[in-house]
Amino acid sequence: MKVISHLKKICATATPNSPPSETLRLQSALTAEDQAAVLAKFVQLGDDALRPIWDAFDDRIPYDELHLLRLIYRLQ
Repeated sequence: MKVISHLKKICATATPNSPPSETLRLQSALTAEDQAAVLAKFVQLGDDALRPIWDAFDDRIPYDELHLLRLIYRLQ
């Protein structure tokens, strides 16, 4: 149920002109620069596994953020 409540919160902040990926970006604790770097790494390494992305950032990006950014990447 925790996931559902989070999704409801995200949907409540969405606007008709706001793409889902942009609404989700607002939920990230990372800077815009870090988000862009992670998304670029998904382009380079693929999004099937998070471990290569996590390793590429020397364990600096938490897995929760990687899960969120992978969802954003897939929605773009």
